[in-house]
Amino acid sequence: MQCTRRSFLTRSAVGLAGIALAGQARPSQAAASEGARPNIIFVTTDDQGLEAGCYGDPYAITPNIDRLAEEGVLFEEAYVTTATCSPSRSSMLTGLYPHQNEHWGLANHHYSMREGIPNLFGILKDAGYRTGIIGKLHVMPQNEFPFDVNHSQPSTRTRQVRQVAEEAAEIFQTEDDAPFFLMINYFDPHRPLTDEDNQIDGIPETIQTPDEISTFPWLGVDTPEVLAEVATYYNCVQRLDIGLGMVLDELEAAGKTEDTLIIFIGDHGAPFSRAKTTCYEAGVKIPFIVRW
Repeated sequence: MQCTRRSFLTRSAVGLAGIALAGQARPSQAAASEGARPNIIFVTTDDQGLEAGCYGDPYAITPNIDRLAEEGVLFEEAYVTTATCSPSRSSMLTGLYPHQNEHWGLANHHYSMREGIPNLFGILKDAGYRTGIIGKLHVMPQNEFPFDVNHSQPSTRTRQVRQVAEEAAEIFQTEDDAPFFLMINYFDPHRPLTDEDNQIDGIPETIQTPDEISTFPWLGVDTPEVLAEVATYYNCVQRLDIGLGMVLDELEAAGKTEDTLIIFIGDHGAPFSRAKTTCYEAGVKIPFIVRW
C-alpha cells in the first residue's frame, strides 16, 4: 500500500483512531460487539528504520515484529515528516507538520509546540479512553497530554524490557469498562551503541558480533568501528523485539488480544550518517504495521 508523505500521518495515527472511535474498524463479529471501541496500543521505537525481518533485513532478529506483520497489515511506503525525534513525534501525535505545530527542534533543546493543539491523547481521553504512556514522549509542553498513567521518565530505562512489560500488564489488567490507549516507546535502538549496550539484564541472550553482519547498504562504510556499532544496533533491535513479545504475551494473558488495535511505528531512521537527521530515504522511511 502506498501513501504520500503529505497524507501519511493524518491518515494513520489520527485516521485510525477516528475509525476506531466510530466503531467501524471491526475485523469480525467475534472481535468486538456492535459499537464497541477497541483498546489501542501505539508502539514507537527510537531511531529504527526498516531494520526488521519482515522488511527484508537479513540480519535483524525480529520474530515478534514479523508476527505483527504476518497477522496484520505491513505498509511498504511509510514516511515521517522529519528525521529527528521531537518534531517527528509531534506530527504523530497531532497530525500536523512541525512547521504547523511549531515543534521545530528537540524538546531537550527547549523547543515546544504551540499550546492548545488537539492531540491523540486528548482526543481519546475526551472519547472516554484511559490513557497511559511508557517511555519517551519527547514532545513539549508535556502538560498538553492528559495521561492517566505516566511512566515516561526516564526514557532510557525502557531498555529494561521486562519492566516495560510489567508496567503494561498493570494497565491491561485494570478492571475498568473504559477502553485504554497506551503509548509504549522503546528507547532501543537509540545511541549509545557501545559494548555495554549489546546486552542489558541478560537480553538478548545471544548477541550478534561484527563478523556476523554487514554494514547497512545505504551507509556504504564498513570499518571495524562502524561494524561494531551496527552489530550493537542489531542487538538493540533484537532486545526491543523481545520486549514487544513480552507485551503481547501480557496482553494475551489479560484476555484482551482480540479487542486491541496495535500500531507499530519507528520515529525515523537509524542513528547513522545518511539516515537520522537527513532527508535521505533511510532517514524518513520507517516501519509501520497495524494489527487488529
